[in-house]
Amino acid sequence: MNILEKAKLEDCFRCADGSVISSVYELENKLCAISSEAFYHHVNPVRNDFHNWIKDVFQDYELANELLGARTPAQAAAIIRKHLRKALLAKEEIENAIKTALTAKTKPIKAAVKAKPARTAAKKLPLKPKPRQPRTQKRKKARRKSKAAARKKTTAGKNRKLNKKRSTRKSSAHNRAKKKVNRWLNWLKIVPEL
Repeated sequence: MNILEKAKLEDCFRCADGSVISSVYELENKLCAISSEAFYHHVNPVRNDFHNWIKDVFQDYELANELLGARTPAQAAAIIRKHLRKALLAKEEIENAIKTALTAKTKPIKAAVKAKPARTAAKKLPLKPKPRQPRTQKRKKARRKSKAAARKKTTAGKNRKLNKKRSTRKSSAHNRAKKKVNRWLNWLKIVPEL
C-alpha cells in the first residue's frame, strides 16, 4: 500500500483523543489540530506510534524514519507534507512518462500508414558501371590489406583483452539500466496503480 491511499478499516490509526485516521493526508491534518497531550501520548522517548503505523501499514520506511526526528506536531506535519508533495510529483512524472510513451508509439504507426511508396522513373534506369581505378590505387589497397592482415595476426592477444573489456562495459551498462528501472519501481511503490 502506498501513502496516497487510504488504509483498511482494521488498519486505521486510533488516536488518544478518540479520532480515527485512515490516510496520511488525514494524519497531516490531525497533526495540525492535535492537542499536545494527545501528541505526546503517541510520541515519547519510549515509543512513536505514528512511525510504527506508517512503517507497518504503508511500508514507507523513508517517511517513518523521518518522523522519528519530529519532536512537535508542527514538525511532524511539515515532514508529512513534504513527503506527500514528493509522492504527488513522482505520480505526475510517471503519468506523463506513460502518456508520452503511449503517444510516441502511435505516431510512427500513423505516419507509416499515410506514407505510401511512390514509383519513380529513377528506379527503372539501369545502373552505371563503376569507373576503373588506376593500377597504383589497386596496389595501394592490396598493401593496406596485407598490412592489416599482419596486424591482425600479431594483435590476436590484444583483441582478446579488448573483448573482455567490452563485455564488462556491456555488463556495467546493463547494471546502470537495471538501477534506473529499480528507481522507477521504488517510486511506483508510493504511487497508486493507474
